[in-house]
Amino acid sequence: MNFKILSLCIVVIFINDTELLSQCPWEGLVNPTNQSGVFQGQATINELPLYSDDWVAAFDGEGNCAGATQITIVDNISYINLAIYGDDGTSQNIDEGINGGEEFYLKLWISSVDTVVEYGKSFNCWYNNNGAPMVGCGDINTVYNFTNSELSINNGIAYKVTLNDNYPNPSNSGTTISFEVNLYGKIMLDIIDINGVLISRLIQNNYSPGVYSVYWNGEKKSGENIVSGIYFYRLYYYKNNLIETLTKKMMIFK
Repeated sequence: MNFKILSLCIVVIFINDTELLSQCPWEGLVNPTNQSGVFQGQATINELPLYSDDWVAAFDGEGNCAGATQITIVDNISYINLAIYGDDGTSQNIDEGINGGEEFYLKLWISSVDTVVEYGKSFNCWYNNNGAPMVGCGDINTVYNFTNSELSINNGIAYKVTLNDNYPNPSNSGTTISFEVNLYGKIMLDIIDINGVLISRLIQNNYSPGVYSVYWNGEKKSGENIVSGIYFYRLYYYKNNLIETLTKKMMIFK
């Protein structure tokens, strides 16, 4: 993945994607069996395409994950090619998947904001097709639109993040850092020194639209007090499949 750095200073830090993005919650939950059928289609979120980092999964009525896979992107179209496994009747007290005639549900995991969105309707069409696409149960040309009013990709509105000046600055103890987001999204805020070394990670979470304030007490992540000098606070956010940053400078006197 490419990194796009929008910085107000010359100190540059590259972070691993996994620091900002969470791991798919469905990895390791699927128990493949010798019975399966492939559900195909196109997926959108709020009528917009997804990214290849996003996942789709199928769940039975008891919440068991019967199949999960990453979205496939071709010509900016988000395709579902999801193997859904059936229950193995020979295994006792284990529910691996779907039974014929049982309803199942589709869910999306939006990687950029670590959010799960369930499709608005259930399906009752699964059958064992020995790993081939199921006729009459999903179609490569059918669009399945998942909706969530909170997501930052909603309605085509541009995702905007603003990092404000900290106060007080300079400071001889602690200082307050505020930021504003106009749509739902994941935010990470770090304190770094002039050499680019991480001093403290203040937040790493999803935020709904609004203005937020974070107090930093002037300590390292280890709990030790910092020395006097120039420090930077850097905000990371995820936009259009890229990690972007905003950075500002502050003075600390001890």
